[in-house]
This record gives sequence, C-alpha cells and structure tokens, in this order.
Amino acid sequence: MNAFIKNCLKIAGISILLGLFLLLISFSMDNTVFSNWENFNITLGNNNNHSGRWSDSDKEEAWDDWDNEKAKEEEPDGLVLDNADGKLTEVEAEDKSSHNEDSFKDVKSLALDISYGTVSINEGEDFDIHVDNIGSDNYYSTVKNGVWKIGDNGENNNSEFSIFGVKISDSAIHPFNAANIELTIPEDFVFENLDIKLGAGTIKAERLTSKKADIDVGAGSLHIEELSASENSSYSIDTGELVIENINAQDANINCGVGNLTASGVIIGDSLVTCGIGNVSLDINGNENDYNYNVDCGIGTVIINDNSYSGVNSKHKTNNNAKNSFDLDCGIGKIALEIHE
Repeated sequence: MNAFIKNCLKIAGISILLGLFLLLISFSMDNTVFSNWENFNITLGNNNNHSGRWSDSDKEEAWDDWDNEKAKEEEPDGLVLDNADGKLTEVEAEDKSSHNEDSFKDVKSLALDISYGTVSINEGEDFDIHVDNIGSDNYYSTVKNGVWKIGDNGENNNSEFSIFGVKISDSAIHPFNAANIELTIPEDFVFENLDIKLGAGTIKAERLTSKKADIDVGAGSLHIEELSASENSSYSIDTGELVIENINAQDANINCGVGNLTASGVIIGDSLVTCGIGNVSLDINGNENDYNYNVDCGIGTVIINDNSYSGVNSKHKTNNNAKNSFDLDCGIGKIALEIHE
C-alpha cells in the first residue's frame, strides 16, 4: 500500500470520527431530539395509543377498533360548514353538502391560508366547503366580520426535531395529513378583499373576482384560470409557482424570488415587477406605446417585446407620456414582458 492510499484512508477515518463527534455534540446541545423519542407512540385502532408492551386484552381491543374503522370506510366522514356557528364539524357522508345559507349571508371577503394540501375553488350556486383526509382539529372555517377564513393548523400541530439547532417539521418529510379541500363560490360573486396564502400545497381556481387581491405563494403551486382585481393587487412568489391564465388587474405589485410567475391578460395603472433569481413572464393585451417603462437590471435580463436589456447595472427609461407604467427591477433572473393587441 503506497503512501498516497494510506493518507487517503487516514483522512477518511478522521472525517468519519469528526462527523460522529459533531453529531454527538448536536444531540447534547438540543434535547428536542430526545423529547421526541420519549413522546413516540404507536396508534392502532381508534383510541389505543401505546408506547410500551401490549397485553393480550390491549391487542384484542385494538383489533376490534381496527375492524370497526374498516367497516366505516364505505361511508367515510367529511367536514362541512356547521349550521350553527360556521365551523367545520364531522358529519355523515350523505350530509356533506348541507349547510345553512345564513352562515354565508355576510361574506364579503375571503382569507385562505394553507400550509400544505390540495385546494380546488369552483363556481356554483352558493358558498360551500368540503374537506377530506383531515381531522376537524387541524382545519378551521369561520365567517366573522364579513371575512370567510379558511386554513389549516399545520404550523402549530406538526412535531419538530432538531439537527445542529435547526428545527425541522416532520410534515416536510412525510406530510401524510395533507387535506383535500373543495370550495364553491357563487358565480359572478365579487369579494371586497381576496387574501390567499399558500405554503407547500396546490391550489386550483376557476374564476376569482375581487376589488383587492393579495396572493402569497411559498413553495407551492397556484393556478388560476381567471382573476380580476379592479382596484389593486399584490403577488409574492418565493420558490413556488403562480400561473394566471387570464388576468384583469390594476396597479399590480409583483415580487418573485426564486420561483416562477406566468400571467396573461390586462394590467393597467402603475405596476411594479421585482424579480430576484426567478422568472416572470407577462403576456399583456394592449399597445406598447400605452405604457411608460423603467428598467433596472442587475446581472439578469429584462425583455420588452423586441427589446432586451441585460448586463451589470443596466438601466433604461422610456417615457411615452402614457397613463400606464411598468417599473421592472430584475436581479439575477428574467422578466419577459410582451405587449400586443
């Protein structure tokens, strides 16, 4: 064995020992790892949680509960808006679509806050909500002061473990409680305020109309077929994706971090588009001369129809004495603006 191989083996051995040493230090500095092991339990059946040895009676009772749960699968429970106070409650399958219209009579705005899961928003005759694959303790739906608030308690209910002091939610590793939510909005209903916050889930909407809109996408995916915001609107994308097939907005504020935003339609007024590392693609109906442009580009690229601006600290202004304007600020990513009739 030559000296080179010996030295490589020594370095590998030292690296392994150093890694084990640092791992032991991380455990000793943060006891949340050990507290999670102490709280470890096994659930079998409906009300049987055990962390130790199972007796024969425990096993029989657990299997009985398991058989009962399997028998109920043909008629699963769901979550709908309660008739009394507008909160989600468990009901039998045949009653899933029932709700009291008085619970929705004061709805003026929608506030949707989802950490993870799948949400579909469709048009119908009345307001309605249907939730599957989650317990009522983990989700809420209330109507208060004209605001219909819907969301999950994922951030509060998830257990965590820590590595080198960095806390990690177990839902990020195995989000087995991700829910399926179906919302129904009356056709042609106009919200005063539309507030959507999406973490790591997926939202698909048919048509949303509001005076003001505030949309925030984390690592998830939000797809809207048609969105109208008559007064002003803001759109923030972290690492996720926002797609709006047909937009009609005024005074839009778009902020894209690492993710992607794609929108087609009409945007008028004074709009700001900021892009970090991600990509923004806007396909606007109109005339290029109906807008003023202010371009500030770092090392990324800004494209306005046939004109491309790139390079370090590239700046450009176009004043068409127009009523509308686009302020485009791009860091490392790309902003593509197409305006055509």
